[in-house]
Amino acid sequence: METPTYHIDEIDEKILSILDQDSRLGYTQIAKILKKSHTTIKKRLDELERLKIIKKYTIDIDFEKIGYEIVAIIEVSIAKGKLLEVQQLIASHPNVFGVYDVTGDYDSIILMRFKSRKELSKIIKKILKSPDVIRTNTHIALTVIKDNVDFDKMIKSQKWQEWSEWKEVDNNKMDPGEILTDIRVESQLFKSKKKKN
Repeated sequence: METPTYHIDEIDEKILSILDQDSRLGYTQIAKILKKSHTTIKKRLDELERLKIIKKYTIDIDFEKIGYEIVAIIEVSIAKGKLLEVQQLIASHPNVFGVYDVTGDYDSIILMRFKSRKELSKIIKKILKSPDVIRTNTHIALTVIKDNVDFDKMIKSQKWQEWSEWKEVDNNKMDPGEILTDIRVESQLFKSKKKKN
């Protein structure tokens, strides 16, 4: 079943950008940054939560600093008709942080974190014991360059792309500033935190 897509406006985007950088901020702090009422922000957040656009409020952990230095990317080929069953079984393992259907030679890609190669070897052997797993191919990440998404930058990039495509049709109607989000979330958050300190 496909995940439904919802339209969010610029205010929603700004709220998500702020929370993406600091999920500890409350209604009042967000309202102050965006110069909106407390009630408006609460209603917006309640709706974003109801639609499951905001699934949870969490933290960004540096796993390497607590010993989980091994990131494994495991390609898995699965017997026909058993894809979801095997994926759900693998997803239940606590070291798994990503399970994806993919195109190509393999049916699924699994992302896992471990403290040791011994732990990694143990889980791979366990996966291979499943009669519905045909074969696996394991990659170990040598260096993690990036493993998160900056929502604010992603939205601005999308808006810039939309503007660029539109500009090719008619370059006399709009300035990029009218489409790009003008809020500078990073600086406002910094000022907000500085005042608190």
